[in-house]
Amino acid sequence: MQLITLQFKELSPEFLQEDPDHPRNLPKEDPETDSEKEDGEGKDSLSEASRHQDRLRASIEAVGILQPLEVMETEQKGIYTIIDGHRRYRQAKKLKIEKVPCCIYPNLPEGEFAYRQYEMQNIRKDWKPMERSQAFSRIKQLMKLSSDRKLAEFLGVSPATVSSALKLLELHSRYSGLMEQYRLPMTYRYEFVRMKQKIIKVGDFEINEIIHKLFEKAQRRVIRSAKDFRTLGKIFEEGKRHEKEVCKFLTDEDMKVGELVERTVDPPIVLYARKFMQEVGEKLGNKEKFTTDEKKICVEMQALLATFA
Repeated sequence: MQLITLQFKELSPEFLQEDPDHPRNLPKEDPETDSEKEDGEGKDSLSEASRHQDRLRASIEAVGILQPLEVMETEQKGIYTIIDGHRRYRQAKKLKIEKVPCCIYPNLPEGEFAYRQYEMQNIRKDWKPMERSQAFSRIKQLMKLSSDRKLAEFLGVSPATVSSALKLLELHSRYSGLMEQYRLPMTYRYEFVRMKQKIIKVGDFEINEIIHKLFEKAQRRVIRSAKDFRTLGKIFEEGKRHEKEVCKFLTDEDMKVGELVERTVDPPIVLYARKFMQEVGEKLGNKEKFTTDEKKICVEMQALLATFA
């Protein structure tokens, strides 16, 4: 990308417009602001977002806008599209501030606009999974990058990071209609998409049937939070081991995730044994040498297990 000349000027908010495609510019479906009120986790996110806006408003009232908005000239003379600073812009409008400080970019190609916007946001705050997925997809399309690997090289991230992000977006698009049908809050949707790849057939329940069962439980408030979907993801990772319990959960319309957890939690001895086997397996796989104490405990374990034969 070529170096560009920037201008600094105070502009009236009436000459600014939001970028409708900004991945974080989702006021109606932002998981921080659109969770159901009865969802405790949603209320916490809503409160945090509200507190952030209150702090921003108080700061602007006290000392003005300290960081200029990043804006870009448009084909319509005198009108600028916001690259970065949407929340500052909204607060300035609410406070009826006549002029706001702006760093003005010339009219940029769409791909460069999307890339610069991504970098500005990336430096300030970590992306939520779906926000990052949308940003990656937009940059890939507008920069006309032919593969995920080229996108990874362009952004300076690993190919696995790009692949996972775009897969998340693909799954969200595939199930968006169904999630809309069941009126799932956005926080639930994000967590479902993240756990979807962990769902396997259990008993006579096919994957699509399982998805409908989960959505029905969410609609009826049996699944009561996005955290429940995260918990289910962990259980489905070992779905075959807990097949009987998972089938019971899917069959019983009123069975909650907490009850399923109680039925599937391993006793301490099993947890310790699994951890022991995992660490021994890793050492063997990496061809690492065992210490004298480690060899001793392995021999003792072997002798103990021989008593069960």
